[in-house]
Amino acid sequence: MAIGRTTNWRYVGPISLRGTIRQEFGGPTTSVSMSRYRLGGSYVRDTGTYTWAPMAARTTINGNIARFGQQAFGDYRGSSLYRQTIGNVNGSNSNVNFVPSGHPEGGLTAHRGSWRRYYAFPRGFRSLGTGSNATGTFPLINIASTLSWPNYFRTNLRSTSVSVFTRGQYQGIKNGYNVTQCRRAAIACFITKTRATPFFTSNTNNQHGQRARFRGGDNWVNMWEIYAGAFSNDGTQVGGTLFPSGGTSSFRGSGGGGGKGGKGGTAAPGGFVFGGRTPSSQITYFDIASLYRGGYRYVQIMHSMEVNMLAGSLQTNRLGIGNFSIMAMT
Repeated sequence: MAIGRTTNWRYVGPISLRGTIRQEFGGPTTSVSMSRYRLGGSYVRDTGTYTWAPMAARTTINGNIARFGQQAFGDYRGSSLYRQTIGNVNGSNSNVNFVPSGHPEGGLTAHRGSWRRYYAFPRGFRSLGTGSNATGTFPLINIASTLSWPNYFRTNLRSTSVSVFTRGQYQGIKNGYNVTQCRRAAIACFITKTRATPFFTSNTNNQHGQRARFRGGDNWVNMWEIYAGAFSNDGTQVGGTLFPSGGTSSFRGSGGGGGKGGKGGTAAPGGFVFGGRTPSSQITYFDIASLYRGGYRYVQIMHSMEVNMLAGSLQTNRLGIGNFSIMAMT
């Protein structure tokens, strides 16, 4: 339990060295001294990406624990041992269009000739109301309880790597071509207030819920987004890989061949796009206590891809993302 805290972030009781501090951070029951519980000491470590926040953040993450000088028990209030909780997320159904006809934002035809990023709930999505480990929805209160009620937490992709791919479409036709481009296969993490009303594809066995993210009525806090370039525009499946620190760059498809009555051998228009992560830092913290008081209730994982119908009427736009896991940490 974060020192001086109980359920729902309530402050409780006095803080003592042999009691609350030793119980939280560990250590022997005899020869207990404050020097062992300074920042960077035997038990309150301050190094390592998955151990403690950098020194610049210690006043908010780990109370006011100091490295040197006078130390008061009250400086430990709100600090906690490093903890984490893990959740699994289903991969996407790659056999349906990521942006289907009838999409609430109008689909590709609403922005032909320009790139737009779309988001979708992972395969099997049913409801944000209850939350589900398999569909990427995690109640904020459950995360806080598992982490023992810290003020701040961070999340990241836990899987060592996640394979992704996109597949656009190119078709040469007489006097021209049709082409739909896809790029930047991504996983994104948000903190949300309410359940969303998704648009489901026609695949009822593995529903893939689309959401017009910026038109949902409440603000979604973007914690991070990891993306691979994965540029595809000629029917070739183009792969990439996502890591906790970012995504690989793309491998664009080959030039498009001509269809019946087509030009034959005309190169599909395209380009090159790199992968990455935003924010680049893997240790960006969010105030979980303040967010909950402000009405935020869920951590939601989304699949994402940028799509552009460059010309013509084809709309094949596939996104594939494998199963993966994420973690929330103090």
